[in-house]
Amino acid sequence: MIREILRTAYRLDTWLDARLGGPYRLVLGLGLIIGIVQSVSDLPHKLRSGGVVGEIFTLVLFTALLVNQLAELYKRLQARRERRAARSRS
Repeated sequence: MIREILRTAYRLDTWLDARLGGPYRLVLGLGLIIGIVQSVSDLPHKLRSGGVVGEIFTLVLFTALLVNQLAELYKRLQARRERRAARSRS
């Protein structure tokens, strides 16, 4: 069951990326940045109310997802540079 959910999510992500490309990745990155900013701005209130563990977990998760998105962007830019260099050599 979990494997099928993961496979479906992968297919959907691949389809969205192929159809929307850069705007899709931009929306994902912006969503993560907005989530991080909101988590950081809510942190003082959560510290006072005692709900800090969940907030810190959310912040760490959003940060990890953003790092993943930036790494994907780097890989894509590197691949684009390599394709351009190969075309210019031939």
